Amino acid sequence: MASCDLWKIAGRPRAGPVFDRYRKDKAAYRHAIRSKQAEAKDVYSNELHEALLAKQGPAFWKCWESKFEKRRRVVNSVNGLTDHEGIADIFVSHFSKACNSNTAAAALRLRQTYERMRASYMGQDTDDTRRFDAELIENVICKK
Repeated sequence: MASCDLWKIAGRPRAGPVFDRYRKDKAAYRHAIRSKQAEAKDVYSNELHEALLAKQGPAFWKCWESKFEKRRRVVNSVNGLTDHEGIADIFVSHFSKACNSNTAAAALRLRQTYERMRASYMGQDTDDTRRFDAELIENVICKK
């Protein structure tokens, strides 16, 4: 701050020792800000990593929420409506317009394509080799 004030008092020179000192201090200040920002990110990830490794469920989620969760906003009205039924009707209207074709010919073409593809659709085989649950995941994590 002192070198900035001195630089201003000197008439904001573009060369010389006052300017050099000002630029050096300004660069150091910016570097310090960037370092603190990077350090803050590392602290978040380190705390989360340590909580996860220690399997401290409540501590992990408390840390997670303090770092990442945002306050949930409560929406009281949509387009001036406050009742749930009216708001739901607005959403229905909006999404029905967004999901419909612009022309009857395009709608017919899409329907025919869907029906043609559906006729030959077999789906994917499902068997127990592709199933997993929380216990399996925990066992895999514990083996590392």
